[in-house]
Amino acid sequence: MKYSAHYNSPVGWLLLEADESAITKVHFMEVEGATTASLSPVLKQGIAELEEYFSGNREVFSVPLKPIGTDFQQKVWKQLLTIPFAKTFSYSQVAAQLGNQKSIRA
Repeated sequence: MKYSAHYNSPVGWLLLEADESAITKVHFMEVEGATTASLSPVLKQGIAELEEYFSGNREVFSVPLKPIGTDFQQKVWKQLLTIPFAKTFSYSQVAAQLGNQKSIRA
């Protein structure tokens, strides 16, 4: 079964999608979403961890993730998970870490 929830974060509205066991997608929304009254356990955990993160009380997430995407997207997301808390990396730096400077265009 597929579940979804809208979350009004400090960086804008997010749409979180999940299955029974993990978060599968997180999207920025261009328009305001409706708050979700009934949430699956994994979405409750994900939103709680986001709230802790944005309030400065969490640096590492433990909610299970199972992102859905192409092989390339999977590689990029795996690389993004290695970025330390409170650090930023440019697209160029991520591309270099992936071993393909031309992937910056993707």
